[in-house]
Amino acid sequence: MMTIREMDKSDIDKDLARWNQVYTWDTREPDQFDRTVFGDPNYEPGGTLVVCDGDRITGFVSCVYRQGARGRDGKGSEQNMQNAYLKGMLYEDKGAGRELLDRAESFAREAGKAVIRVVVYGGGAYFFPGIDLRYPKIIAFFGEAGYEQTQVARDVGLELDDYI
Repeated sequence: MMTIREMDKSDIDKDLARWNQVYTWDTREPDQFDRTVFGDPNYEPGGTLVVCDGDRITGFVSCVYRQGARGRDGKGSEQNMQNAYLKGMLYEDKGAGRELLDRAESFAREAGKAVIRVVVYGGGAYFFPGIDLRYPKIIAFFGEAGYEQTQVARDVGLELDDYI
């Protein structure tokens, strides 16, 4: 039976095993995952959820937002004050993925945020590879959920073949 609950640190190894199976170009070590999810100064437990099927973790979402313009990390601005950020997402079953996304959107809406951005690789506290061209399944998932592509990040490693 599927359940969705807040993620805690004891879930990292199970969640990370699934992450590394799915995002083969973007594997993580436990300490990296811990810092990225729980070490974010804007982390709130209600925005980081896991899907459990018995003892197995089959899905994950991490959504954050800055409280006020500056946020706890001091890096926010008036321009992005209405934004929430989807830092990472993983799902085994599309229905569970949709439920995770709905809950992340509700989390952001309850905080008064009008936009959820699925962020690109940016280092620091953001590590989501879901919009990477090497993961077409998740790109299609966001498109089906009504998300619009607003920019494209170029990847030298991916495009190097074009120049050989």
